[in-house]
Amino acid sequence: MRKYKLKENYFGKIDTEAKAYILGFLFADGYVNEKYGQISVTLHEKDCELLNYMVREMYETDRPLKHYKGYLRLVVCSNKMVSDLIKLGCTQRKTFTLKFPQIEEEFISHFMRGYFDGDGSITVGKDNTLNLSIVGTIEFLSVYQDRLKDVCQLNVTKFDDRHPDRKTNIRALRYGGNIIINRIFYYLYNNSSVSLTRKKMIFENILKGKPYFKNENYKRNVYQKFIEYGDKMYTKTELANILSIKLNQNKETIRRKLTNGWTLDEIFNTKLNYRRAKFKLND
Repeated sequence: MRKYKLKENYFGKIDTEAKAYILGFLFADGYVNEKYGQISVTLHEKDCELLNYMVREMYETDRPLKHYKGYLRLVVCSNKMVSDLIKLGCTQRKTFTLKFPQIEEEFISHFMRGYFDGDGSITVGKDNTLNLSIVGTIEFLSVYQDRLKDVCQLNVTKFDDRHPDRKTNIRALRYGGNIIINRIFYYLYNNSSVSLTRKKMIFENILKGKPYFKNENYKRNVYQKFIEYGDKMYTKTELANILSIKLNQNKETIRRKLTNGWTLDEIFNTKLNYRRAKFKLND
């Protein structure tokens, strides 16, 4: 007889934000033991709130976590849960075989947030610029990237081969720049009820106060061929040449921003905030 009552059918159908998020986290940072019918997650004790959240979701009653020198571990014993996770693609040897699961549209962003919280990183570079990285198999990251490309209107980037000498299918998907990162943050975290607080705060500490922070108009048309400026239409390269003189900024940097979907207001405002330059925008 079980000491703690478990919701055996929890992963039978992914039909809530919580289930999608936890599934994503398990895809990234969980361990499934098929032989013994176990699921385990180990996190630093400072992230205990997330493990306690998982307990509340997967159990009918409260249960304690195991402590290991600054870390906490949740071990769930359930052949039914393991079987359902395997059907969804979360297997024991998922590191090199991971594929994006088939779940309903409304829960995809929650799954992706869970995966990012488990196997993604957000770092702060020079001038408080955010850099984001997500690790996974080529097949999994291809779908993850396609989703960000379509929803956040980002360009396709080349995956980084973290260990080229090992000849594996593990890669890293990277993005940089606060406006680009804000679009991803908005899609993954806006109106969410569960996340890894520590990681979310890194986003917010840098982005909060920016004019574009969590803006509903975060989507940009990065595929438009011509851009209007001064009542004329220019290609991105032509406009970059013009703006590089006006802003005293490298034209390739501006062209890359235009290619990544930055608006003219964003380019001008970033320049003003960063350099504290004083010039009229409509001279």
